[in-house]
Amino acid sequence: LTRARVECPVLVCTLPCSSFFYVEPLSSARQEHLIPALNRALAYLGGVPKNILSDNMRQVVTKASRYEPLFTDVMEHWALHYQTNMQATRIVRPKDKPSVEGTVHIAYNQIYGRLRNEEFTSLNALKCRVRELLDNANDRLMTDYGKSRRQRFIALEQELLLPLPATDFLYKRETTATVKKNYHVMLGEDRCQYSVPHEYIGKLVKLVYDEAVVEVFLDFQRIALHQRIVGRRGIYRTVEEHMPEAHRRHHQQQGWSEDDFTSKAAAIGPCTEEAVLRILSSKAFVQQSFDACLGILRLQKKYGTSRLEAACGLALQVPSVSYRLVHNILENNRDKAVAAAEYHAPMLPFHDNIRGKEVYN
Repeated sequence: LTRARVECPVLVCTLPCSSFFYVEPLSSARQEHLIPALNRALAYLGGVPKNILSDNMRQVVTKASRYEPLFTDVMEHWALHYQTNMQATRIVRPKDKPSVEGTVHIAYNQIYGRLRNEEFTSLNALKCRVRELLDNANDRLMTDYGKSRRQRFIALEQELLLPLPATDFLYKRETTATVKKNYHVMLGEDRCQYSVPHEYIGKLVKLVYDEAVVEVFLDFQRIALHQRIVGRRGIYRTVEEHMPEAHRRHHQQQGWSEDDFTSKAAAIGPCTEEAVLRILSSKAFVQQSFDACLGILRLQKKYGTSRLEAACGLALQVPSVSYRLVHNILENNRDKAVAAAEYHAPMLPFHDNIRGKEVYN
């Protein structure tokens, strides 16, 4: 352990009548961490308030206004999913949010203060401890009312909440891309490519994606839906119906797909897989590279797995990988020459028939 200290932003939510509140430390205040935390806050309440007042933070608000603030697209979708109305405080106006300002002080006294002498080696461990202290704070009797915050919440506010939807809001990211001549769009985050119907070549489209799904939209109409490729870079995902007729016939005749080639190459070794990936991405139409990939895989039968893997490792040192390059390396035994050069022969033993350097002085 490095024992380095990491600062965590904290989400604080409260209901103004009962003072029932929710606290959660986050790894960052970015939307991909804030949105799931807001989902968990509503789950903790067991319902959705009809109105939600947010701090004027850039992850939520794009343009501040006392009367009509503009919210980010993600927050608009979040509010629509939960059927609630979003409002925002003004900039540097703490009096716009007195309830949550008071709750922050309560969190300092009843949660932060109890953590000051404790150490945590993971965010999950910190979250579990904060949740324990949070429940204790909400169950603690309030001297002014003789009841706990939870009891007041159940009596005064719980029945007024809207029901939670069947599923949590799923945070999705957006980007734009132009459909390339190979009728695919690239998701730049992992450099994987997804097909769209070929008639949209050259169009600027919007990609909406999460950890599981990639959707492609044109003029608010979804034109493609793919399962997202996770954990691998530079992979193609192609739907046969998206291909031009000529490519579709060729695909049906060949019976191959990008996944077929990459999975078989990965079984041979990482260098072979990388060589096949480069060849697949080298053509305007990915189907044009299928024969070259097939040729490389068939070299395994003639030269064996280890030699093919070694030859692909040599080929990767050249900017442009091709079947011809890998084939020439194997045919000319260049992979063997490199292996021999890397082999260090043992020293010759000393005996009477071997003369030392002093003989030549």
